[in-house]
Amino acid sequence: MNYIKIQITTEIERQNELILLLDGFGVEQYEEMSHEVVAELGRDEFSWDYVDPEILNISEEMYQVTFYLTEHEKELAKKIQEEIEGKDFGTISMEEIEEEDWANNWKEYFHPIPIDETLTIVPTWEEYHPREGEKVITIDPGMAFGSGTHETTFMCMEALAKYVHSGNTVFDIGCGSGILSLVAAKKGAKKVLGIDLDPVCVSASNQNVALNQMEDQITILEGDLFQVVKGQADIIVSNLFAEVIVGMLEDLQKHIVSEGIFISSGILAEKADLVKNALVDLGYEILEDHVKGEWACVVAKAGKK
Repeated sequence: MNYIKIQITTEIERQNELILLLDGFGVEQYEEMSHEVVAELGRDEFSWDYVDPEILNISEEMYQVTFYLTEHEKELAKKIQEEIEGKDFGTISMEEIEEEDWANNWKEYFHPIPIDETLTIVPTWEEYHPREGEKVITIDPGMAFGSGTHETTFMCMEALAKYVHSGNTVFDIGCGSGILSLVAAKKGAKKVLGIDLDPVCVSASNQNVALNQMEDQITILEGDLFQVVKGQADIIVSNLFAEVIVGMLEDLQKHIVSEGIFISSGILAEKADLVKNALVDLGYEILEDHVKGEWACVVAKAGKK
């Protein structure tokens, strides 16, 4: 079945009026985009891992909704268009799109990813023959963030491959699919804790840990790092937004060993200085900072305790 994608953009003052109009047509499910939505994300930063940066630049005066009707609802789509244009609500666009398997189509873009000469990430649906001495991590992200293809994830994996040593304890904050926990374990970490607030991510991480038969090294916990974890790590990795990272740094101090390594990404490149300055203020030494595309990764060493 094909669908009709409808997008309406109006002024924020007409938000309630537009919602009532759509409700009158029986449209109850839609995506919203507004400055208010962005503000809500800021008030609840720990409930999400990734947001398209474009939404952060939305005008305070704009309100936009997007929804889908089936190909059998063309008459309804036409009536909505006439009503929107007749009442001068703003702009409306309609586009016919083919039915797609949204959950699986992205897989055609996820192929084996070499982290270095000794370790490669391989999706479950790809056949792969490792070289002699090469280690492989098999992964299916499911609905969780973290396949290794995104710049932030890849930079964290590169840093873990460089800094993890045999016998280390590693904490992975916001573990998503568990991919960073798996990299740390494959690189020799003796104990890895993956922590995430999202039960979907916890489930995906546990499945990937089991898929790689690494339950003895990796434990996945649901909750807030500062509530569910005791003890300290040699390395802490966090692939979250800059503001979230800065906000948790003081609490993080009690969970990292003297001169331990903190690897952070999920940072928009223009906000890298925000993270670096906050780390320096707490006595960290910046070891590396890299940029790929729009994203930055910062590696720092904690001070002596």
